[in-house]
Amino acid sequence: DFVALRRGNGSGKSLLVRTLAGLRAAAGGRVSLHGVEIATLSRREFARRLGFLPQHPQSMPQGSVGESV
Repeated sequence: DFVALRRGNGSGKSLLVRTLAGLRAAAGGRVSLHGVEIATLSRREFARRLGFLPQHPQSMPQGSVGESV
């Protein structure tokens, strides 16, 4: 599955992505991945379940997006 986020500046897209990626704690509620709360997963298990491509291409290793995925 793929998800795309499109909104204006300051609408919270980056905050949402950082929260979903486990880089910051949710201010309220909980974040689940395939029915499992991410707070209960080890970093290794979490990394196995989630794929993330950064917004800035210079952050990615050399090669195409397809090769990185």
